[in-house]
Amino acid sequence: MFDFSLLEVILISLGSVAGSLLRFQLTNYFSLFISSRHWGTLIINLLASFVLGLFLSIGSNCNIESINQSLYLFLGVGFCGGLSTFSSFIVELLTLLRASKYQELSLLSTTSICGGLFAASIGYSYACK
Repeated sequence: MFDFSLLEVILISLGSVAGSLLRFQLTNYFSLFISSRHWGTLIINLLASFVLGLFLSIGSNCNIESINQSLYLFLGVGFCGGLSTFSSFIVELLTLLRASKYQELSLLSTTSICGGLFAASIGYSYACK
């Protein structure tokens, strides 16, 4: 069913470990300044979106269809996949929904999606200048 080479597994694994460790460190750091955990998750997700956009543009020489596969596996799938916190984001949205905090739910979800798209676009455009 899955057909991965050993190199692909190693690239994704090493990237995931690095991204996850950075996410853990950033989560702890942001908790010192931000009382609600979900706003720290937002910052991390925006950072991951920016980094992914930046990596994609650098790795593809600004032509996303020609991305270097090894770089994409390590940085895109591994590092940014480990850094981003989509599952935490969804649980935090669910928590706000169950607490009937609809305004905060709307603000967080809209800011995350629109902000993530904007951050990825900025990262991509930054390297393609």
